[in-house]
Amino acid sequence: TVLCSVFMLTGTAQANFFSALLPTCTLSGKITTQNQEPIEGATVVFVSDGLGIQSKAVTDALGNYVIHPPSRTSGTLTLSKASFFIIRENISSGWYDSNSYNTRNFTMIPNWISGKITAPDGTPLAGAKLTFEQNGGLAGVQTVTTDENGNYKYTLPANQREYWLTISCEGYKTAREKWNWVGG
Repeated sequence: TVLCSVFMLTGTAQANFFSALLPTCTLSGKITTQNQEPIEGATVVFVSDGLGIQSKAVTDALGNYVIHPPSRTSGTLTLSKASFFIIRENISSGWYDSNSYNTRNFTMIPNWISGKITAPDGTPLAGAKLTFEQNGGLAGVQTVTTDENGNYKYTLPANQREYWLTISCEGYKTAREKWNWVGG
């Protein structure tokens, strides 16, 4: 008598099954801000092309991560954290090899800017309006208003874009300038 069991795996179960059969490598590194401060709680995910096998980690208090993607496979490495621009990097199959230890560090850029608007004598200006226009107002116009201490915070909808910034406050001359922002 022959006992045979047939089963079918799909989706995540299939990817997990195949990932257990493939040799892996170690990919580790550190994620920091532009000031070299570690970013805790950033998610690092490698998704292999084809099978969709995932290797995932979350950075520790020092910004360190370690993942074990399948070796000799290409895929996409994605780094994400609230208040930062997402980083996506395509990795070719020759980038890393089994039984090797690869280090890859990243700098994440905040997706916001903040500051303080003051009068020429240094007095904070409450109620000043800052208008941000992408591509001269053709794509996205948003306005923020300063608080009672003249402070503002604006979330940039897109990285590496040209913005026109207009600052206006009652009793003061309106200022308008073009800025090229690369993150915060």
